[in-house]
Formats: sequence, structure tokens, C-alpha cells
Amino acid sequence: MLYISLFLLFSFCSFLMSGIETSFFSLSEFELHKLSKKINFLKEISKNKNIFLFFLISLNTFANVGIVVFANNIFSLIGLGDYLKILEVFFLLLYILFLCEILPKTLSIYKKNLFLKSFYFFLPLFKVFKIILKIFLKEKNIKIKKIETDFDSIYDFLEEHKESIENEFLFLKSYSELKDVKIFEFSQQPEKIISIKKGSLVKDAISIYREKNFSRIPVFENGKPVGVLYLKDLLFKDEMEKIDKYSKDFERVDYESRLYEVFNLMINKKTHIVLIFKDNDFYSIVTLEDIINKILKGLKITNV
Repeated sequence: MLYISLFLLFSFCSFLMSGIETSFFSLSEFELHKLSKKINFLKEISKNKNIFLFFLISLNTFANVGIVVFANNIFSLIGLGDYLKILEVFFLLLYILFLCEILPKTLSIYKKNLFLKSFYFFLPLFKVFKIILKIFLKEKNIKIKKIETDFDSIYDFLEEHKESIENEFLFLKSYSELKDVKIFEFSQQPEKIISIKKGSLVKDAISIYREKNFSRIPVFENGKPVGVLYLKDLLFKDEMEKIDKYSKDFERVDYESRLYEVFNLMINKKTHIVLIFKDNDFYSIVTLEDIINKILKGLKITNV
């Protein structure tokens, strides 16, 4: 009776180890994070996955050896002859394969939580095993590679910045859809362009800034662009001074240039404004603000 009880006990242990192993290692990181809130010890296990796997394999192997030993004793008591040893081996292989491997792994797909919670009974043994193993590895000066993940902190960061990340995703998605659009579609209508004439005074440029809040103003002479005026260059200057010496060269792009080409140009040249030409004739201007507004148009962006 004792042998039968021990045989069943070791069988049950092997059954649980197989099911727990499949249940735990089939979890995604997201599932593991959610379950850790319900099953406290999962967080500790997830930080020691290699040791946990080694523990399960060791205990499962020990249980299977116990099954074989006590099964052999049971068969001896029954009085099976040596000629039936092959039948005994076949029975044990079939028993271990089906009841201790296939069945628990199949059930664990549908009863993950139940199998994982059952590990609670093995938790004290696991903690002792972990301490002994770490001491052993340290004494033998053996280094074990740990596959640990900082998923908790990443998950918390994503939760905290969820809205901001969603906005960035929408922006990038919109840019991806528009990056091959020709730049003239982003430009201002020629008749609405705010400009200043060459030879104007600093006070005229400041007046435009105060009225329109434009920090970059194209400079024209005889209807043609000759430069760009940056209002930051006029700070603390004499208002009666002419703007000509403060006018800077401009970047020009072709009428049919693609958005991504102009974007790259702005980044490389560190400029927020470019002038568009069509067949060598001035067509319009486009600013970084024009492009951003076009990308954001129609998107439900919050906190921008």
C-alpha cells in the first residue's frame, strides 16, 4: 500500500511540474504582468526564469525516477516474471508519456491559472533550491547568464505616457502617408505671402513681426526674392537702420520636390523656411510650421 501511495504521489508531482512549466513559459510578457498582480510569487519567478526552469526539470526528473522505482517494487510484489520486464518498461514509458507529459501540458492550455497557483505548495522548496544553487554557483565560481526583463518598468512607462506615445504614433502615421506628396501642396498661396522690400528699415520688419508674429520674413526686390530676414538678428538694432545687411541667403527647392526631401533639407540646413521655384521662377514659400499643420490636420492630437 505504501508503494502505491508513493507511486501516486510522485506521479502527481510529475503531472504538476509538466503543467506548471507549460503554463508559465507559454505566457506572453503582457499576460505575465497581468497575472503577477493576482499571483504574487510570479513576479519573483519571472526574475529567476533560468533557475525556475532548472528547478522544474530537476523536480520532474526526480519524480519520474521515483515513479520508475516504486513501479518496479509494485511489479515485484505482484510477482511478474523476468520475461514480462519488457511489458513493464513499455507500460511505464506509456504511463509517463501520457499521464505525466501529454495530459498535463494539454490541460495547462485551458487551466493556466490553476496550474500556476498550484506552484504555491512548491514555493518554499523553490526558495531553498534557489539559495543553494546560487551559493553553489558562487563557490564554484560559475557564472550563469540571466535572461531577465525590465518589462514592469517599461509597461509602467507606457501606461504613464500612453497619450503622448499615441499622439506621436498618429503624427508619424500621417507623415508616412504624406511624405511623397509634392511640396507645393504645403505652400502658402503666393498672394498671401507676407514679405518685406529690400532697403526697408528695421522698424518696418519689427512692425510686421508685431502684427503677424512671423519670425522669418522673405526679402524681395523688384518682385523677386533676394533673401530671408530673421527677426532674432534685429534685436537691439537701430530701428532706423536698413535691413539689407541682416538679410541671409535662402534655401530653394523645386516645385515638384517631395515632402520628405524638403524635410531632410530643413534638418540638414537647420532652417525653418524654404522658397519654392517653378521653372526657375519664384512660386511660393513653405515653412516648417506649414508642414506640421498639414500633417496634424484632421488628427485628434491632444496636449500638443
